[in-house]
Amino acid sequence: MEITNFVLTPNTAVANGTDKISASADIMNGKNYISNEPVVFSITTGSAIFSNGLSSIVVSSNSLGAVSASLVDTTAETIVIEIALQSDTAIHNSLAATFTPSHNSVDTINLLLTIDDAKADGEDQNQVELQTLSGTVPVSGASVSLTLTNGAVFISGENTAKITTDSNGRASLPFTSTTAGQSKLTAYLAENIAVYNSVTATFKGGEVVLPAPTVAEADNTAMTIDPASLTGGISIVIPEVANLAEGDSVTASLRDMSGITTSAKHTVTSAEAGKALTIMLNNNLAGDTDGEQIVVWYQVTRSQSAVVETSAESIYTIKISPSMIFEDFEGNQNITLYLWQSVQLVNSGATLTNLSLDRIVIADGVDDELAPYLVGTALSAYGGATALKYKITFPIEFNYFKAGVQMGKGYKNRFAFYDSQDKEVYMEDITGSGNTVGCWFEHTFTGTKAKSLVISGPALSIDNITVSS
Repeated sequence: MEITNFVLTPNTAVANGTDKISASADIMNGKNYISNEPVVFSITTGSAIFSNGLSSIVVSSNSLGAVSASLVDTTAETIVIEIALQSDTAIHNSLAATFTPSHNSVDTINLLLTIDDAKADGEDQNQVELQTLSGTVPVSGASVSLTLTNGAVFISGENTAKITTDSNGRASLPFTSTTAGQSKLTAYLAENIAVYNSVTATFKGGEVVLPAPTVAEADNTAMTIDPASLTGGISIVIPEVANLAEGDSVTASLRDMSGITTSAKHTVTSAEAGKALTIMLNNNLAGDTDGEQIVVWYQVTRSQSAVVETSAESIYTIKISPSMIFEDFEGNQNITLYLWQSVQLVNSGATLTNLSLDRIVIADGVDDELAPYLVGTALSAYGGATALKYKITFPIEFNYFKAGVQMGKGYKNRFAFYDSQDKEVYMEDITGSGNTVGCWFEHTFTGTKAKSLVISGPALSIDNITVSS
């Protein structure tokens, strides 16, 4: 077999990546044309490529024994093209071809965002890279104009810029924004605005974590909340440091352990701007059980930028307090307490603090004057000439108090009740009028509920304490 009629048509082309040279030949055996014979075309020198993107290609002859392959180049140079039988490389031939420099004008601008999704803080940057081409050949020295939308600017501080491509036809520019959202970048050839391209960049709202909210009805020290404290819903308090502005949209939310979320939205008024804000949620925690947890948080959509900011979460534990407690001291042993020490009462869970306290036992057959005020074991304090002062802190807030008391003739004992903030809400003096006077002391609070009782006086016995809310 032999390779005949090997020619290049043409043997000169422009190095623009699109102008082609075609190599062709016939495969013969004597006077017969050979079909289906694999032939290898290859570039032995130069950077040209065939239609498969490689420097070599295998082509089988057709029914007339003909084979052909086309090639292009982006580099101005002289190349050598070789043809050989795949079955016998000793049968081969070669020819030279020339690709001349491209003088075509730019017809394409490619754009690539090498950096995207920057923060909309005016400092974090997105970046675009562009390349000017004539066909597939990079064009250097091309002047390109660029524009930005939606508040984005180049490092010059302007939303327009002009740049010249390098030896590879490339150029890049960073740009920033203080406006969250999308910005369209358009690049066009300065000498021919009909040649252009555009790309959309994204600027993200700053990852601001707002301070966590509180619940007005909760114990925000212990992070507990009693559903009994909720009357018209649960009040989510957004702190002043959230820096709310007029027109901001605030959404407060609560999620319980079942995954159900309750939310309410509010638009900040001019009178509310810069202040703490309370949003009421229509949720009384009905059905939630003791020990379960709820999560509260809020989101702010800023009116000036549409940026959405989310707060840290606050987690509260449901603490369901009894509506009534009773303490009769029957389960307590005699003890002595010293200043700042405390003991928890067995029945009620209240905490007792004092200088010196004892449990006394009321013997059978006591004077009827004491019964039923003091029965069995009671709490007694004796100060003699020095008045004692002791405090009972209860596990619930209450608006009703009742206790049996006994004191000596002429002794005056003061009962002072305090709220959960240790502010006095009620005070009354009780004075003994007999040798040993027993009576019921009770009071109903019409305003703020009480949380603790401070008793001060020279001597007093107290028993059968009941508080309720």
